[in-house]
Amino acid sequence: MVGGVPYEVEMASDGARRLKQLVADLALDKAMLQDVLRKEDCRPPVAALWRPTRR
Repeated sequence: MVGGVPYEVEMASDGARRLKQLVADLALDKAMLQDVLRKEDCRPPVAALWRPTRR
């Protein structure tokens, strides 16, 4: 026990805090990338869209 809180509870709380921070960081990254794509009109080159036909 650390400060009256069982070790497992403290570790679970720390894990939940780190997970929430990771989710927040990823959400921010996604928003930033989408903003860049909107501003720069980034389209894949035509070759990237090409797919071989089935025979």
